[in-house]
Amino acid sequence: MYLIHLSVVQMSKFHTLTYKYISLKVGELVTSKNAPNDNVLLLHDVSLFYIQGKAAEVQVCFRRFKHNVRGMPKTNSFSHGTAMESAVVAMVEYLKVRPFSVPTEPLFCSVDATPLHRPVFDRILHKCLASCGLDSSRYKGHSFRIGAATYAAERGLSDSQIRSMGRWKSNAFQKYIRSHLN
Repeated sequence: MYLIHLSVVQMSKFHTLTYKYISLKVGELVTSKNAPNDNVLLLHDVSLFYIQGKAAEVQVCFRRFKHNVRGMPKTNSFSHGTAMESAVVAMVEYLKVRPFSVPTEPLFCSVDATPLHRPVFDRILHKCLASCGLDSSRYKGHSFRIGAATYAAERGLSDSQIRSMGRWKSNAFQKYIRSHLN
């Protein structure tokens, strides 16, 4: 079981919202038993900022990522925006039910605070897609990066903004943008 308080579909909503706004790579979300987990986001990589007692912005610090030759962290921020669903609210709700652990533990975890592993993520993704009547064979971990780049382009973000959001060094992000996904 993933998180006790959240259904598979609710968790999918949270992941989708956060992926859309911060363009996560699966390796920044899940751990692997057979690979270093240097890129996984940790609990202390996320900061909430409040205005008049209400969460208004989330900042995510990426300590390590592809093309980061200088080793300098990159911080991406997102606010409520104009979307009907708010990634800020989703993050606040997730943090409320997320099991307590030390700040240096992975941000995304199971109910017992153990890191979220790739096979678990894949099973959750498959269940979410199936519950929506979608063919899970058409979706992979990079589908979220594709969705984030496409969403950003549809919202009119500039190439440099999309590059920054996704931590792309070149215009490689352009191959992720899809027009009118079917």
